[in-house]
Amino acid sequence: MIGVFIQLAISYVLLYFLDQRGLEALGVLPSKKRLIDFSIFFSASVTACSTGFILRMILAKENWGLNPLFDLTLLADGIWWNVKSVLFEELIFRGALLVLMVKWVGKNIAILLSAISFGIYHWFSLEVFGNPWMMLQIFISSALIGIVWAWAFVKSTSIYSAIALHLGWNFTQNFIFSSGPYRDWE
Repeated sequence: MIGVFIQLAISYVLLYFLDQRGLEALGVLPSKKRLIDFSIFFSASVTACSTGFILRMILAKENWGLNPLFDLTLLADGIWWNVKSVLFEELIFRGALLVLMVKWVGKNIAILLSAISFGIYHWFSLEVFGNPWMMLQIFISSALIGIVWAWAFVKSTSIYSAIALHLGWNFTQNFIFSSGPYRDWE
């Protein structure tokens, strides 16, 4: 979690000196609209991700079952791990640098650069670098979703939207369906 605080400090410095707004440029202060947006985007993301898994169970006859080790501690650990990882990635790809790029090169190019960076980053975080076919698949899927999340941030002028979409997806994939790259919480 210290990494997230360091990212926030660096973001503040960058935004204060290069944009004169500080962290409010990220839309971080809670408001009724931001919390409603968070709830809507989180729910939509969980629904979309779950739908994919449910279709796999129906069409491909995949099985899913409750983890026999499930308890409230595992749930809390899963939520905490996903929150930390999402905040870390959002502050990098939809944080201060995206705000500054929008200012300097415009929304469309900034969103595209953010998405490309997000796609490349996942080659390393998912450890597929060196496997061209997997790199292509990961790049396309991560970059496309990166466009959606960057667009949500730019359109709403708040990082809440991107965090909600990302957290809803990652928590559903990684924890509920245990299908992500991070299956061990310890």
